[in-house]
Amino acid sequence: MDRTNKSINKWILNGSLFSVIVVLFFLNFYSKTLFFGPMSLHKWRQADCLSITKNYFEEGMHFFSPTVHSLSAPGGKAVAEFPIINYTVALLWKIFGEHEFIYKLLEYSIFLISIFVLFNTLLKHYASKLLIFFMVGLLLTSPLLVYYSFNFLSDVPALSFSMIAFCFLFSFYSNKRLGYFYFALLFATTAVLFKASALLPLCCVLFFSLVDIFGLNSFFKTEKLFRKKLIPIILMCLSLASIFYWYDFARHYNSFNNGVFLLTIVPFWEMTRGETIDVFRSLMNSLFPTFLNRPMLALFFSAVFYVIFNFRKLNSFLKYCFVFSFAFFLIYLMLFFQVFSVHDYYLINLFIFPIICFFCF
Repeated sequence: MDRTNKSINKWILNGSLFSVIVVLFFLNFYSKTLFFGPMSLHKWRQADCLSITKNYFEEGMHFFSPTVHSLSAPGGKAVAEFPIINYTVALLWKIFGEHEFIYKLLEYSIFLISIFVLFNTLLKHYASKLLIFFMVGLLLTSPLLVYYSFNFLSDVPALSFSMIAFCFLFSFYSNKRLGYFYFALLFATTAVLFKASALLPLCCVLFFSLVDIFGLNSFFKTEKLFRKKLIPIILMCLSLASIFYWYDFARHYNSFNNGVFLLTIVPFWEMTRGETIDVFRSLMNSLFPTFLNRPMLALFFSAVFYVIFNFRKLNSFLKYCFVFSFAFFLIYLMLFFQVFSVHDYYLINLFIFPIICFFCF
């Protein structure tokens, strides 16, 4: 009977979240912008994604021959992220016709799936329903995610797969079911293939796995995870090999530097002092308020300090994840500092830090 009540409550809570999403769909004017093409900020980058999709659709479905409409790339050959979304949309266009809104709906669907996975993971492990709704609502109302989740860029899908990967890793560490590890590794690998910057969940998967495989649990004070270690080792090697192969392929395919996609870092130490100050002002006054609005940003940093002051109360899993995500947040800002003069979408994959922070909170 108790299990039945929990199941009913779960359906009610998921139904409530779905209702909120439907309301936000209209409040965010998605019903109108659904039929818009690339627009507003960084429409050139949106057009690049559509260009790859259109060339797949018109010039043959040759997965490893993506091209863009650009004179900067010899023969139009240019690629950055693993183009599975572009390819999937091209396939859908073959079935339903060439409609740009299909691209938006696919990306938004991926984002919503990650929201429901996060929501249900939290419901399973945490008691405070109000805090869970708040955390999910924070993602659904972030100005940055509101704009880019219903768009053509791969940054939000990369974040979505990162979120799903972390949820599966959290579940795996909690109950040791090996299936959760397989899914965590799969989604973490996919996230990095979409965006190299979405590497934090994969780093966490590898860290906890290797600590256990090499018998360092007592040193790092982590729990034992695997009974049989051969299959996890093979799968992790395949994950790293696929990532290395793809980005090595992309580097050579792009003729090393064709000026279309960024495949390197742009750190702050390569800037003059004046340029650094200008970008810092842009980051604080323009970009961070789109990441989270100012009241939510203040609340987030308050939560960060709260977790730091209560760090000893965390279990070993959340301790390491918090430290890794905090370090990732700072290092990422330093390594890609130059882009923050205008490129707000580079902040998207930093949302993994607030997510982990609220897991800890």
